[in-house]
Amino acid sequence: MKKDAGFTLMEMMTVIAIIGILSAIAIPNMIAWRSNQQLSSMARDIQSFINGARLQAVKGNSSVTLTFDPTIHGKEIQSNQINRAAANIPPRQEFLALRPGVAMTTNFTGGTIVYNSRGMLTDNVGGTVTLTNSSGRQLLVIVAATGITRID
Repeated sequence: MKKDAGFTLMEMMTVIAIIGILSAIAIPNMIAWRSNQQLSSMARDIQSFINGARLQAVKGNSSVTLTFDPTIHGKEIQSNQINRAAANIPPRQEFLALRPGVAMTTNFTGGTIVYNSRGMLTDNVGGTVTLTNSSGRQLLVIVAATGITRID
C-alpha cells in the first residue's frame, strides 16, 4: 500500500505563481488607497483642529490664532490662545503635524487665522488649506469668512 501525502513540486510552484500574480495586482492599489486615506484623514484632522480653535475662542472668550508654518519641524500647524493675560492664564499651544506624504499650502494672510471671542474671523476674509498627496490628489479645507469650515 502506497501513501500519497503532501504536495508535488509542480502544485507548490503553481500556488506560488498565483499568489505572486495576485500580489502584483493588489499591492499598487493598496499603496494608492493608503495615500488617499492619509490625505483624507489629514483634511479631517485640519478641519477638526480649526473647529477646535474656533470653539476654544468662544469658550474662553478670547482670541485664538492658528499659524500655518511649514518651517516648524517641516510641517506643523500651531494654535495659540491669546488675550488671557487678565486672568493670569498662560497661552495654550497645540501642534498638529502633517502625515508623511502630504504637502500643505495656504492662502491665509500671513499664514494665520485669528478667531475672535465670537468665533468669527477677525479679518473677515476666509481662505483655504490645500493638501496634496504624493500621487497628486488634492483636497481643500475651506474656511469661510464666518469661520465655518468644509472639505472639498
